[in-house]
This record gives sequence, C-alpha cells and structure tokens, in this order.
Amino acid sequence: MKKIIIAYWMGIALNDNKEIEHKTEHDYSDEKRNEIVDIILSSGYQLMMYEIDDSLLIWIDNGRFRQR
Repeated sequence: MKKIIIAYWMGIALNDNKEIEHKTEHDYSDEKRNEIVDIILSSGYQLMMYEIDDSLLIWIDNGRFRQR
C-alpha cells in the first residue's frame, strides 16, 4: 500500500483532532495506520477500513454506518 485516505461517513466533525480531518491523505506505514486507529477509537468513534487499489481508505462514523 502507498497511502492512507481518511473520510467521514456522514459528515461528522472531529474538531479536536487535526490528524484525522476529512479527505486527508497520509503516506502508508503500519505505525501511522495504528496511530490513526487509536485516535479514532479513543475519541469514541467507529471506523471501517477498506482497501482499494494501493490505498487504505478509513471511513469514520459516530453511529453504526447507517444509511442517510
């Protein structure tokens, strides 16, 4: 994998954490992935990871990834 892409599922706002802003990209590393996951989970949000091409897409939601 080459990069990590972070996106919000239904437009939630995580104003406290600048590292997990909507539509940001980071160079991939296991350490960076684990750091992002730890930040999301410690903030009380849920995540879904999806591999697409050479990227890891991390969706963040404050609910249960429900439909709009």
